Amino acid sequence: MLISILDNTLVMFKIFNIFKKKSNPKIVIKEPDLGIFNEFWDGKHPHHLPLLHLMNDTSNPNWNLDISLQRIENILLNNERAIVIRDLELLITQRGWRPHLIFCISLLQLKNEEFTKLKKKLWKKLEEASSWVTPQLAATASIIDPNFETKAIDILKNNTQIDRLDSLNSKEILSELCKTTYEDKSAYAIKWKEKVLKLIQEKRIKSEFTNL
Repeated sequence: MLISILDNTLVMFKIFNIFKKKSNPKIVIKEPDLGIFNEFWDGKHPHHLPLLHLMNDTSNPNWNLDISLQRIENILLNNERAIVIRDLELLITQRGWRPHLIFCISLLQLKNEEFTKLKKKLWKKLEEASSWVTPQLAATASIIDPNFETKAIDILKNNTQIDRLDSLNSKEILSELCKTTYEDKSAYAIKWKEKVLKLIQEKRIKSEFTNL
């Protein structure tokens, strides 16, 4: 009788395991396809993080700002411009914020005539105000787009009630673009822009946007 009980217990245990496997399938998270920019990540280090605040910390020899900038530059240099522009569109249309940082730094290294469509995608993302790195996106737009003030004011007029918008200067407009009802990220935008312009001046980011 004891053997019969043990046999029945073993059968029930097997049935339970089968049911458990069926009711709890393994969840596989698929990484987004970012085209040639998949090469930016090596699967070991968070190369996007130094781009968030542009911190000039070289204490880690495996991942730091210079390495992140170089990885982007290598992608831009080693691929045809048409492919670069095509895959930059993949970056800016992602819901996650990490590809948006790579988009910003890459966009700064293109020529003005090369990114008409990408500029529209950038402004669409700013209109949506859906990215966690809106300050970096806004700062990039203020550098590359000579019509930044006009376009930003149009967004602000639709989303906020700000007196005398037309009298604000470019820095003030950038600040307002990074404010919401719940959070003020204007300081991040101003600081990031200052740092990125310094990197351009130092030629650590190769860009024709040396003004401002």
